[in-house]
Amino acid sequence: MMIEHPDYEEVFVDVKTTATNKIINISDEQRSSAEGIKNFLHSVIAGQRKLTRPGYKYISGDYKIHARLCRPHHSVALPEPTVQVLVHGLAYDKGYWSGLRSAPDHLATSFSWERTATTCGYYTLNIDRLGSGQSSRPDPIDELQDDCQSAVLHEIYQQLRMGCIGRQKFERIIHVGHSYGSILGSIVSEQYPQDFDHLVMTGWARVDLPVEGNGTFGEMMSACDLRPEKFGHLHPGYLIIGRSEVRASSCFTGELEADMVAMDWDVQEPTGIGEWTSETIVSHFRGDVFVLQGEKDLALVETRELQVMDASEVAATRGVFPNAKTVDWYLLPDTGHCVALHSSSQHGADVVHEWLAKVRGSKKA
Repeated sequence: MMIEHPDYEEVFVDVKTTATNKIINISDEQRSSAEGIKNFLHSVIAGQRKLTRPGYKYISGDYKIHARLCRPHHSVALPEPTVQVLVHGLAYDKGYWSGLRSAPDHLATSFSWERTATTCGYYTLNIDRLGSGQSSRPDPIDELQDDCQSAVLHEIYQQLRMGCIGRQKFERIIHVGHSYGSILGSIVSEQYPQDFDHLVMTGWARVDLPVEGNGTFGEMMSACDLRPEKFGHLHPGYLIIGRSEVRASSCFTGELEADMVAMDWDVQEPTGIGEWTSETIVSHFRGDVFVLQGEKDLALVETRELQVMDASEVAATRGVFPNAKTVDWYLLPDTGHCVALHSSSQHGADVVHEWLAKVRGSKKA
């Protein structure tokens, strides 16, 4: 039964967090200007300095996280209230999950993960991650790092459990991430293992690419300098990709709608320097894990001779979640990094929801 227009509302979630962040190896002079940031990035890419230096910095903050809460029609809602928290990757906002469309058009497109999920009976909370979209934009160097991001997500999950968001207590929570949003899911699952019950990771596989060898990182520029009309008010440590062809090659490989690449370039969101310090961790999460990966994800194979993902690489996810109840995966044919924006997006969403239907009765060990 297709429910075209589930009930939805735009919300701001207030969160107060503390985190232990890494120390970025940048001088006070460099961090204060777009030119200084440019010189810093070039020195990292050239191998003249490391992105971080030994030590940690304790930070705390009060933030507002913008989100869209969609409710399933009562005729299809699951008996146990279940919410999918949609967490986009770097350089996007929550529009990633709806074919780059904003409300109310987010439901009228075949790219809408929210529509697929609500049709299957789930609530969705589609967030602008900290530093993106309409959410707070803290210091992009010292604050905007994985530990802070995961602490923000933890607070959101706690509020969902207690019924503080949308006037509904959720018995079951599913983290659905893309790329960096998937990495954050793995971090949260280790730091706060009771926060969610199932983990869906898209645009991610266990492939370690150091930032010094990441071609996309080498193309980043200060957003305030490159697009002053839109981002002129931001700290120069907020970065965007400087060339459209570089962004397109890292995000897309495969069958696309004609205007998708151009639209993607227009809506590009900044990413903070601190967000590039993330690393693969081993999580002792005991729930269920699913990985949806584009077989032509050049964002993960760009520094290697391999031009398509090998099934064994995706299967290696099991090593990241040694205690998980189940770890399953699917390689989406003719699809690049941004799986939700290719023509295969509906197929990918269907595969994930078929898997969720199988594990829905599963409880963490």
